[in-house]
Amino acid sequence: MARNSAGSYIYELDLAYYDKVDRTKLGQFQNLEISELHRLSTTTISKATPTTYIHYALFLKTGAIKDLERAIQENGPVDGNPNYASRLKDLISMLSEKYQRTGSLEDLESAIFRAQEMVAATSQSHPERPARIKDWITLMMAKFKHTNEEDDLSDMKFLAEQIGCSIKLVKSRNGISIEVSLPRSEPNTPTPVATRPSPSVATRPSQIVAAPRPGSNTPAFNVESILAALQQGMMSQETQIQSGGMPSIMNTASNPDALRLGMAASRHGFDFENTGSTASLQLAIEYGEQAVAASSARDYSRPNYVGNLGYLLLRRYELSGERIDIERSIKFCSEAVGLVPLSDPERPMMLRSLGYAYGTKYMLDAEMGALDKAIRYCQEAVDTAAPGDQSVADWMSSLSIWLFRRFQAIGIMEDLEQSIKLNERAIEMPAKLTADLAGRLGNLVNGYEARYRRTRNIEDLKRTIKTAQRAIINYPANHPNRPGSLIQLSNSLSERFKLWRREEDINRVVRILDGVLARLPHNHPGRPGWLVNLGLGLSDRFKTTGDKADLFRAVQVTDEGLDAMPVDHKDRGRALNMLCNRLIERALSTGWSHDMDQAVEKCRDGLDSMNLEPSRRLALGFTISKIFIFQFKWEEASKYMELAIEALPLVTSRAAANLDKQLMLEDYSGHASIAAATALNAGKTAEHALRILEIGREVISGLLMDLRGDITELEQHYPGLAKSFVTLRDRLDTPSNGPLDDTSESSAPARTPNVTDRLKAERELDQLLITIRHQPGFENFFLPPTADEMKAAAESGPIIVINVCNIRCDAIIVERDKIRVVKLPKLTDTEAASQARKLQSATQGNSSEMANILRWLWDSIGEETMSALGFKQEVLDGNWPHVWWVLTGILSQFPIHAAGLHEEGSTESVMDRVISSYASSVKTLIHGRRQRTHSTAPAPNRAVLVCMDKTEGLGANGRLPFAKKEIEILTGLCPQLSMEPVTPVCIKKDVLKSLETCKIFHFAGHGHSHPTEPSRSALLLHDWMRSPLTVADLQDAKFRKSKVKASLPFLGYLSACSTKVNKSAKLADEGIHLVNALQLAGFQHVVGTLWEVSDSRCVDIARIFYENLREGMTDEAVRRGLHLAIRTVRDEEIDGDNYFQSRNGKSVNVGTGDFKFDWVPYVHFGL
Repeated sequence: MARNSAGSYIYELDLAYYDKVDRTKLGQFQNLEISELHRLSTTTISKATPTTYIHYALFLKTGAIKDLERAIQENGPVDGNPNYASRLKDLISMLSEKYQRTGSLEDLESAIFRAQEMVAATSQSHPERPARIKDWITLMMAKFKHTNEEDDLSDMKFLAEQIGCSIKLVKSRNGISIEVSLPRSEPNTPTPVATRPSPSVATRPSQIVAAPRPGSNTPAFNVESILAALQQGMMSQETQIQSGGMPSIMNTASNPDALRLGMAASRHGFDFENTGSTASLQLAIEYGEQAVAASSARDYSRPNYVGNLGYLLLRRYELSGERIDIERSIKFCSEAVGLVPLSDPERPMMLRSLGYAYGTKYMLDAEMGALDKAIRYCQEAVDTAAPGDQSVADWMSSLSIWLFRRFQAIGIMEDLEQSIKLNERAIEMPAKLTADLAGRLGNLVNGYEARYRRTRNIEDLKRTIKTAQRAIINYPANHPNRPGSLIQLSNSLSERFKLWRREEDINRVVRILDGVLARLPHNHPGRPGWLVNLGLGLSDRFKTTGDKADLFRAVQVTDEGLDAMPVDHKDRGRALNMLCNRLIERALSTGWSHDMDQAVEKCRDGLDSMNLEPSRRLALGFTISKIFIFQFKWEEASKYMELAIEALPLVTSRAAANLDKQLMLEDYSGHASIAAATALNAGKTAEHALRILEIGREVISGLLMDLRGDITELEQHYPGLAKSFVTLRDRLDTPSNGPLDDTSESSAPARTPNVTDRLKAERELDQLLITIRHQPGFENFFLPPTADEMKAAAESGPIIVINVCNIRCDAIIVERDKIRVVKLPKLTDTEAASQARKLQSATQGNSSEMANILRWLWDSIGEETMSALGFKQEVLDGNWPHVWWVLTGILSQFPIHAAGLHEEGSTESVMDRVISSYASSVKTLIHGRRQRTHSTAPAPNRAVLVCMDKTEGLGANGRLPFAKKEIEILTGLCPQLSMEPVTPVCIKKDVLKSLETCKIFHFAGHGHSHPTEPSRSALLLHDWMRSPLTVADLQDAKFRKSKVKASLPFLGYLSACSTKVNKSAKLADEGIHLVNALQLAGFQHVVGTLWEVSDSRCVDIARIFYENLREGMTDEAVRRGLHLAIRTVRDEEIDGDNYFQSRNGKSVNVGTGDFKFDWVPYVHFGL
């Protein structure tokens, strides 16, 4: 770079071929005066004398840049010009000269692009090819010197090597020098092609589209494809270029006009990808439409034209949001896929483009069918990629995006794990540009962050932040996708703030969002959602600092983001809920009632929308209900709360694994209890409130019971529908969290798991259920039980449902002839929470604490319910009434059967007045009884006895000396019970196998209750450390299949610690524990424990229980047997050590009180 005489900079280019414009074209103008040249420039003259040279002659005389700009403008487009080669050479010379005068990087990039085009159009044997290549490389080197960006140097090296140049970069103190070895011209050698077909087959030029644009995962224009296409025939006749004519078409059936127009579309499209010029995109689409119109259905190149146009329309939709563009994109991409042969090497690119178009349509209107197609086509692109094809990394990245989107919509972890796995592989594969790598990293950020939100594994949060920072570094400063990576970083920092509450994190979140939004154009598609994010960040900061300015601005920017969203935008529901939350926060902070009114209006706006995902509908329904509850408007609150509860099962897909379902339901814990209480306050009946509880609780078990429910009557009346139901049930009711293929030798991963198949089966089942419910007598098929069905379930004794929440607490009592409500004024949710905290100490042997808790249970629940049912005296004649308890929320961990004052002479206790059993819900009780009614044969008289008196990995606590004695006693009792004792090998596989043909299953050993994922609670066998026998295993379809129609096992007895407990407060209403798992697997009765149990006391309880079964193995005998066992132990005076060995591997201090209370944890679930 130097200065001219006027003192301005001159950007010097050492060009040989493009050093000057063709002087022969200027001859007639060089001697004219400036005024005459001006006159001629405004006069229409013959095509043989183009005005570009008049303006250039003016520039030579005046030195005015505006004359040079006009010359460049008049010179283009050169496409289709009969003097194509010479005009293109002059255009490059003019662009180069302008750059040297102005330093305009845009002109230099245009010169590079056109010079690249010239190289591509030059045959290997052309004498000027080396000069054209040399100047092309010189121009690219000039760009690197101008920008000093390493990416520009890498691009130059990469592009030059594509045409056979050997590039060597030498770095020294003086900078970087370049050594270029040009490819040798071979006069009579045919132009090489990527694939040489047989002479009888026409050669179709390589597809020009479908490699990824830098830094994103949409298809894009690919330099190598353009070069290959040009070399294969589009512009390969150098003799015609030399003489000024358009090239002939070699070995193709393509229309020359269509071919020329298609190339013009590609050139302008490539220019758009490199410069972002919307004018170039518009020209590309216009040329593309003309190319499609000019080609016939039999044109061998038509797949290129329609695929190219489909991609271009997709890109325009991303900028404009015009729905017609995405619809037309799908149309043309579909045609391209339909036209191209299955074996064509370009087919994967076309499939990927089509998949991305469908995925973009899903993002527009949340249509799951479009998302399924996006996954299917991208998966096919990955599956059919040629070995060694590096483009597969980008197709894998595209597939990962749509798997991630499906995870967001449905919550299936298989999709998320596969998405992460695809991206982790993709980032290890070569990327043409660092921006390409950045795009893959961005996709991986989404996966890590989502997994962190699901599992709360801090390592995933660390990965999220680190990967987002890496993506930002790999994007050029002005890259259009860099803002998205900054947003990802802000999201991950927001998650870290929620974890550690560091003010610097939330300050940085707001700073990043403010910075990104300040630089975004107003119509940027990401702007509305990012404004909503900013509102959330400001709200979080307000809660930390108390600065109301942040709160007011949070409302403002969230409202601005919502207003910018189309009414059918997929994320509008989220934005509405966010704005409602901000308005509520401001109302509570300022007392402004109109903010509450506006929040109600916004919620109603969202709930009226047809394009709202179930999770968003739930969030808005619960939000508006809570506003009405706050305002004591019970009827309105009840209306919207019920609408939300009825949508709750829709949030959890039948196709999801049980673990996925429980994680999706965590956010809705306790809402069913609030809805029931709200309904009662609104004056609705007990039946109505109970129906709400049945819908909103035990959602996971309800879905499983639907799949495993008895269909005998359906088979009798509509065998065809029953057969279809069984087929779909078997497709859905299968394990879904199996390991994913992780074969490292292949760049392309195995196909996505069977999620898509299960989702399809789910949709088919939904339609089938509608059909079945239209048949006479089946209107309530697998719907929540009716009032009559619930009353019928109380035939053997009342069902007492205890509902606790912050609004009110009640007992809803189901009897043979009525369902009624008994208010519990002494029970509150705050006191229940306080007692739950004390229960932890009590279960570790604090006798006085346990006595206080049992007395509290009697005072607040037991006495009221017993009196309401007329059970006011101790039973002395052995004629025991029987009740079933259904406990909601936090109460589910309490031993209501043991409620009372347990002192000598006292009869103020539940167990002195009734026999107690438990049920997770009324529906569970009904389901179990129906299953047994239609069982075709009794279970084999086999008792599977599992003794784990020594469990490795627990140290000294792993020994349970009384477990062996317990099994010996049961073995001795088996002949009196008419049972054959069976003792399988104590590993998971063998135990599960033995359960398929048993009547009794008795386990004596250690149990483990998982603190956060109750489905991972387990019975500990010899292989527990590598393969524990979990709740999920007991729900496994392979175990159940033999139970569906034939014999059902009668009794499961889990003589271990915490087999009924669910330590996850967020899933208290889901009944996810070992006892319930055995029930769902088909066991009619299950005995379990609420917490740690004494090893020695287990023997006494089991002995007394089984001795009561000798007179007959009936429902009544099981219920009475456990009741008498624990009552007998309670009545004994226990002396001895103050410690006992528990069956969870701990030593427990039992205190020094009159009672050890080690009989309390035993509970019965069953019929």
